[in-house]
Amino acid sequence: MRCKEGIYTRARRFYGAPVLALGDLDPRSSERHRRDLLRASDDLLGEIELLRMHSIRELPDPLRRALWALQLRAGRADPSLPTSVRAAQNLIFGLQQRLMAANPRRPASSAHPGRAAGMPAITPIRPGIEWKLLVLPPYPGPDREQAWQELIEATVDRAFARWAYANHHARRAVKAKKNADAALAVMRVAWNNYWELCQEAAHIGTSLARSA
Repeated sequence: MRCKEGIYTRARRFYGAPVLALGDLDPRSSERHRRDLLRASDDLLGEIELLRMHSIRELPDPLRRALWALQLRAGRADPSLPTSVRAAQNLIFGLQQRLMAANPRRPASSAHPGRAAGMPAITPIRPGIEWKLLVLPPYPGPDREQAWQELIEATVDRAFARWAYANHHARRAVKAKKNADAALAVMRVAWNNYWELCQEAAHIGTSLARSA
């Protein structure tokens, strides 16, 4: 499965600087990069856990900046800036789930923190604005890999259609100069969701092909 990166690159030319393109890693360095991100996320999680143990609820600015940088390294075009220790923990747990799902020895779909496998989650974007994040269907068991791959492709196609919808409204908002920032934020979240699912689907397909 090929991800439609070129389409987003063309959208970036239309919107200008606020939109960041997500590039794929060189396959030879992707596993090293994944492990580096896991180590960095573990270090951040340790610092955040110390804050929690001392009953500190508000996340200090240096940790917020470190968490922002970690998300950028992981390929997120629109990183979150949590203000509370609990929100920061949940964000790192979610990031680590994605990184673990990218393990080449583990052909399984990931899940959002606190949600069952295959269940979407609602993420807040701006006050009064939310977006549903899709996830790939869970592994159904032996001898059902073909049907699983078909469901995976359908889910990725749906995520792309949802981005196209958000992109359409973002273009209209930019041209009309009305609520453009909010529309672009939704569009970025929709693209991140599609891109992560597409990369995860490609990883699962490769793992299944190797085990066949």
